[in-house]
Amino acid sequence: MALWIDTKYAGMVSPRLKRFRIKKQSPYEANFRCPICGDSKKSQIKSRCWFYEREGRLTVKCFNCGAHPSFRNFLGFVDPTLEQEYAFESFKERNDQNSQWGNRLPAAQVVDRVVLGDPYVSISALSDFHPARKYLRGRRIPAFAFDHLGWVDDFTKFTNSYLPDKLDMKPEGRIIIPLMDRYGMMFGFQGRNLRLDGNRYVTIMLQDKPKVFGLDRVDEDRKVYVVEGPFDSLFLDNGVAMAGADAAMGFTDQVVIYDNEPRNLEIVARMERAIARGEQVVIWPSSFPHKDVNDAVVAGMTPAAVQAIIDGNTYQGLAARLRLMEWKKT
Repeated sequence: MALWIDTKYAGMVSPRLKRFRIKKQSPYEANFRCPICGDSKKSQIKSRCWFYEREGRLTVKCFNCGAHPSFRNFLGFVDPTLEQEYAFESFKERNDQNSQWGNRLPAAQVVDRVVLGDPYVSISALSDFHPARKYLRGRRIPAFAFDHLGWVDDFTKFTNSYLPDKLDMKPEGRIIIPLMDRYGMMFGFQGRNLRLDGNRYVTIMLQDKPKVFGLDRVDEDRKVYVVEGPFDSLFLDNGVAMAGADAAMGFTDQVVIYDNEPRNLEIVARMERAIARGEQVVIWPSSFPHKDVNDAVVAGMTPAAVQAIIDGNTYQGLAARLRLMEWKKT
């Protein structure tokens, strides 16, 4: 992610930050009163929260309460709308940088693909009244993702155009969730129906690769949040989804987040295996009533608030095993 985007949005959020002052332009440093802890009730002039440049990014740190959120999460805490704009622009920047490597099915290509008879249409090119777009809005999926999710009226026909005779299903429209590698090349896709019954997700692999959604977006030099569902990953800062893959993906620093289903024996078993491998695992607190990240956002929580719960309930090793034993009883 380009530093210029971070500094641009630091300037945009600055009117919301008390006593905001830019101390240095290069490397960038800015100081302000912490909106998380309030900084100081006794003194209105103390300003102990900082933006500062580190490894080509802006870091946020309050030297009063110790809060150290990612820049995106900080924006989400102060101004959720601005955070979504930031996510969209950052996503677009990464796509532009990698566009030389292959097709990502962006909106700019939709017209050509439709003219050629390809059944795929980007969600961003659909009418606001289309069932797929209405469904995604209902799930509060961030708008930046609409260019990178698609729709087909006949999922079987679409699949068989890649792999002849692969499917023998009745014609059914589905949302297409492309699985892209680090260079933006599609190696598989998932089809999500709009019903609550049947096979909600059908995964089609075009190459023999791990079923991971979000590799084209992830920054492997930072902490990676690994969730179960593709939609869940869109709400997290640097998130990917397992999409049927095992959690051992090889990221240097990863946190594995399973659905909040303590009575689901398969999820519990997968968590136990992840803990045995030494993974960092999120074990949801009893105060979190939602099944997953997306359900929490639909219920009214901000993505920043959900991520704060995730960061505060990440365990590893013996602490994870003990906490899992308690969680299974809830």
